[in-house]
Amino acid sequence: MISRVLQASYDAHDIRNDEMHKHNRYISPMPVIIYKSNDYLNFIIGGLKPSVERIEIFTHDSFFYRCLRALFNGRTQYPKHFFSLYLSNKTIRTLKKVKEPAILLGEFDLRLLHLTANFLRNTNFTFYWSWNEINKKKELEAMQEMGYNISLYDYYAATKFNLKYIHQVYRFTPASVIKPEVKTQEYDCYWLGKIKSRLPVVNRLEKLLLSQKRTCRFIYVYERAQRLSYIENLRNVLNSKCIIDINDEGSFGLSLRVMESIFFNRKLITTNSFIRQCDFYNPNNIFIYGEDKDENIKAFMDLDYQPVSQDILNRYDINEQYFGKNIPY
Repeated sequence: MISRVLQASYDAHDIRNDEMHKHNRYISPMPVIIYKSNDYLNFIIGGLKPSVERIEIFTHDSFFYRCLRALFNGRTQYPKHFFSLYLSNKTIRTLKKVKEPAILLGEFDLRLLHLTANFLRNTNFTFYWSWNEINKKKELEAMQEMGYNISLYDYYAATKFNLKYIHQVYRFTPASVIKPEVKTQEYDCYWLGKIKSRLPVVNRLEKLLLSQKRTCRFIYVYERAQRLSYIENLRNVLNSKCIIDINDEGSFGLSLRVMESIFFNRKLITTNSFIRQCDFYNPNNIFIYGEDKDENIKAFMDLDYQPVSQDILNRYDINEQYFGKNIPY
């Protein structure tokens, strides 16, 4: 009885997802991008050249499927039908066809990495670039045992674990993608972020900026329902003169705030000291809060932004990073 209910649910789910999977067909031998959808990653993936094949991983996330999966928690060997409890049948059929080198981008937990790896054993190379902060050696070893070549976006973490470092990537964005067009910069400074241990730093910086009569828009995200869409976030970026980037303690990977700064010609105030080593670093454009003197922030804000060269921007474009001259795999 349960098997019949499961099969009926799979079929219904597949019908709903048919349209979403039409792009998951292979037309070239170049590496295929595999990703788990989220708002900002969808935006960046949308900047890929049309010739680049991509597979979006669709999972069953309803309460019904979560309850069924709970029956198998803690098992190291998944039963035959477990894959269909987690991945849509369409995703499974698409992954089975992959023969090209595969590049996994974004946020994959260990279970999803394990399930995906089972379908990529016929590829000659599987590359996983993690956007998550991974600081546990056992977690990294588990990924390597699955057959993944791993890279991290945090230089110091990659060095610590002797892994490949690949910096953050972004995309060139036509003005038509961000609507409505913003014609004026309403705010001097803009920050958007979750409330974490960095809250005291955010509060101190906001107080400093307000004391200098700077107009600020700081959006504190306390729960998921308060999140803005990524396009809404970009409208705020374009409506501001300067972006605020507050890293979590011990994190040195380049955030999306940094990419937004250089791709949209906005000044940046950041706590990430690693940025001083980057090829786009310009003290005219970037103020490192906690290292640069607070009393210099007024002079910094008064300076005009100096655009980053096209040659440097190209190095951070997703197409150049994974399909350009210096591909990392």
